[in-house]
Amino acid sequence: MAYVHNITISFGVIYKVKINYEDVRQKYINAAILHRKSSYNGDYKTANKQYKVLKKIYDQIEKNVIEKKLLLDLLEYNDISVKSWAAAHMLGIKYEISKAEKELINIATIHDAEMIGFSAKMTLNVWAQQGFLKF
Repeated sequence: MAYVHNITISFGVIYKVKINYEDVRQKYINAAILHRKSSYNGDYKTANKQYKVLKKIYDQIEKNVIEKKLLLDLLEYNDISVKSWAAAHMLGIKYEISKAEKELINIATIHDAEMIGFSAKMTLNVWAQQGFLKF
């Protein structure tokens, strides 16, 4: 599936850009998994690089260039880091909030003693205190 969007760059010129859903989905999955692995291994350079990939995709979702349902799809993926990032991003754009909160609570409970469980708890705490998340 590909999305076609008109994007105005400058001087009123409109470009048609094709964005392939499956390509974006796979980039998100790879970045989330590699971010977790590199964070656990103390490889902050790789972790930061993968964060930037996730942030770029998040920004495109926030601008409605990429459909929000991608995050809902990723919430069902079989990797905990993908689910965690998708849930946090869903809260960030205030999309399907109850599903995102439920997933983060589940991650925080099941993976309580792990870094990803702590991250899920902190995400929920910030969300509860501020009512918004920024990436």
